[in-house]
Amino acid sequence: MAKVETLQTSFYLRFTYTYQLRHCETGKVILFHPNTAGIPSQLRTHATAREWLTEKDAMRLDMANLRRPNTKWRFQRWIQVEMKAILVEQPLLGQGSTA
Repeated sequence: MAKVETLQTSFYLRFTYTYQLRHCETGKVILFHPNTAGIPSQLRTHATAREWLTEKDAMRLDMANLRRPNTKWRFQRWIQVEMKAILVEQPLLGQGSTA
């Protein structure tokens, strides 16, 4: 797995996560996959990517605004957090020409 800093081309990032919820009355457990905001425009610098990821992770960790079907569902635990980079054939800004 490569770090974002090692990418040498422009890229898009996809950030998804899954968590487990438990119904407070029935005890039923479900996995919840909230739809995260769309992928931003093409990222051209590592600083932009880090800023975008920091913002998305802060939103994920904000337990007061955690999405759930209704108020009877309680957060139980994180299941998965995933970040994917979708590469584009253009070099990063300052890394060379596209010709």
